[in-house]
Amino acid sequence: IAGKSEVTADAVLGLRAAIYRDGHVSREDAEALFAIDGAVPRKCPEWGAFFVGAVTDHVVHQEKPSGHISEANAGWLTAAITRDGQVATSLELELLVAALEKAKSSPARLSAFALRQVEDAVVRGEGPLAADGHVMPGMIDRAEVELIRRILHAFGGEGNIAITTAEATDFIYVGDRV
Repeated sequence: IAGKSEVTADAVLGLRAAIYRDGHVSREDAEALFAIDGAVPRKCPEWGAFFVGAVTDHVVHQEKPSGHISEANAGWLTAAITRDGQVATSLELELLVAALEKAKSSPARLSAFALRQVEDAVVRGEGPLAADGHVMPGMIDRAEVELIRRILHAFGGEGNIAITTAEATDFIYVGDRV
């Protein structure tokens, strides 16, 4: 698939069957999905949900401790989605937020990193949100507020009731800079 110009719906079905054949998304599977995502220019609408779901399964449910994002897995995920200190694409930002939402716990630095992606877009016009034309520097709209809400509530776990001091500080900082 990596040598093709498009990921089709049929290719997604084939990948899903191959990756989940043993019920386990391995690190190699996840890395192969990143390679396909980076190498193939056009992707069908089904690709995004499959990519996010499979890599989230790997990071949150397949790696130890199951249901949680460990420091090691947070480091791997951050390295996989980051280019020059920023998340490379909107799909990878969605992956980061989805993994935070699915995990019962994760390192505070991971949600702080996600919040910085919103800050980079809103304050400096940088990153995947700005590159996709979703954000105008100096302006925050409903979509960015919703993304911030998702990030802040994700770290609270299943009840989504706890916001850490680091998250609150990052949130206030973004608000003060806008």
